[in-house]
Amino acid sequence: MGADYYAYYVPYQEDRNKALQELRQREFEAGRYRAAYAEKNIYPEYDPNKSPIMDDVSIEPAPGKIHTSIEEALNDEWAQMEGTGSILDLREVSDKKDMCIAHIPTKEEMVEYFGTDKPNRKQVEDRLWDYDEYIADLIGVRGIGYCITVYKDETASELLFGGWSFD
Repeated sequence: MGADYYAYYVPYQEDRNKALQELRQREFEAGRYRAAYAEKNIYPEYDPNKSPIMDDVSIEPAPGKIHTSIEEALNDEWAQMEGTGSILDLREVSDKKDMCIAHIPTKEEMVEYFGTDKPNRKQVEDRLWDYDEYIADLIGVRGIGYCITVYKDETASELLFGGWSFD
């Protein structure tokens, strides 16, 4: 089927793992993952001119979950081959890049990618559109994600989780 890019803003909280787990649960309950879309024959429209970042999830299709738990969704035959195509693929936040991990970029990586270690939303989104130059380095390979702290007026205001599903 091919890999899917996904990204979501959530309000900032210091406990990034808690923020990730809350986001995963929200998206699971809504059914915003590949198997639920397929089961209900709903496919979000791809618009190359629209940011892939899930900023306003109220406009995204939400067919509802089809599994009893996130773990069951991850063990689905389809997910085993290609991932869920959603944030469900990322299980935890870490400073290490590894499969199914939301990697926290180092201060040096933040400066390299965004020109500052405290990027605002515009700086982040300007760079995220350029997959070849920035995201490929930031993520590494498919199945790895990222967790970026986004700032407003020098204060942490949001977390941005994103990544590429497996292919």
